[in-house]
Amino acid sequence: MKLSHIALRNIMRNRRRSILSGSAIAVATMSIVLLFGMMEGMLDDMARNEQRYETGMVHILNAEFDKYARLNPVHLYIKNAEETVKAFESYPWVTAVSERINFAGRIYQDNREYNVFGKGVDFSREKDFEKLDEVLVAGRLPDPGSREAVIGVKLAAELGIDLTDSEPDKITILTMKSNRTSKHFTVEVVGLLAYPVSSLNSVTLLMPLATAQDFLLMKDGLSEILLMVDEEQYNANRAAALLRDELGSRYPDLKIESWLETNLIFSMMNMAANIYNVFALFFFVLGSSVIINTTIMVIYERMQEIGTLGAMGMRGKELTRLFFLEAFFISLIGALIGTLIGIVIILAIGKSGIPLGSMMEDLEGFSMSNYLYLGLSIKNTVVVFIYSVAIASLSTFIPSRRASKIEPVEALRAI
Repeated sequence: MKLSHIALRNIMRNRRRSILSGSAIAVATMSIVLLFGMMEGMLDDMARNEQRYETGMVHILNAEFDKYARLNPVHLYIKNAEETVKAFESYPWVTAVSERINFAGRIYQDNREYNVFGKGVDFSREKDFEKLDEVLVAGRLPDPGSREAVIGVKLAAELGIDLTDSEPDKITILTMKSNRTSKHFTVEVVGLLAYPVSSLNSVTLLMPLATAQDFLLMKDGLSEILLMVDEEQYNANRAAALLRDELGSRYPDLKIESWLETNLIFSMMNMAANIYNVFALFFFVLGSSVIINTTIMVIYERMQEIGTLGAMGMRGKELTRLFFLEAFFISLIGALIGTLIGIVIILAIGKSGIPLGSMMEDLEGFSMSNYLYLGLSIKNTVVVFIYSVAIASLSTFIPSRRASKIEPVEALRAI
């Protein structure tokens, strides 16, 4: 009889013990699949939000801006923007462009102050870039060149704006112009935005690009240019490097970076994802300890069988292989069940998401949505499955080698 048949027979004969061992592997595998699914979802969500709302895939701004970023240096902007934008969007692998003017401001109302992060944007471009139709929950987008704006829903609630009044909802903003002098201007709120990132809803104000250029005395200037690229041709780092090589000397006063180079938090999250491999190993070793313990118990319980098999001519390596095959089949089934359960949970939560509520509102720099959607990576899932089977199976070698050294006579005496 083949060893595999004997191993399967032994598994079926001791079902309770087999189920216990398989369950430990299943739970460990499911936990790691979910852990990696959570990290995959978090990273995908952060990448999407960061690229869409903050930096694009390639971020272009004045080379001195970052140095004085905390001082609100609106005077450090991109000049001759129209010609500059045409140069960057001329590349066929640049799929979308966002032109933005950024300014920090304050609204004074009813003896209270409200901070605002304003953006002048080209709404015809931004509708596709930011997917504004997905976040516009009330009203409409401003007309080009108008003194109109859309604001985040939380900021609107604090200001008492809901667009239901017959009278126009107007707000006056104090900010700084490009010549470093202060400026008051008034805009009419015509729409409300509900971003998936909570922190944006409490400070964001969008207005037409030409209006912001006029208010801030930027003429044909921009604070930043954001690019989306075709990743099938170039990833963000490669695209940024190529633009630096080809356009860097032409625009020496500009800083051209990929979003990965500007976002340190995302880079740290990527490092954390690698650290989680250590946690995965810990979970599998923990789950495999059940197999080790049950295998040791099996050796003492099956002394008669070991003695009989030894008397029939089965020796060292064959006994080791027999116990290894039993553990392999148990871990294979357990890992398969655990992986499938993990996939089902990821797909289920992937549709509805896990609500984070107000947890993310005060976390600056984390471009995470209000809902956590788990992500399924086929590569990671397959690696976890193979990883769990391999570790659980190899963990039986220690007790199996002990069984292989038992002499048939000693085993029969222990009956």
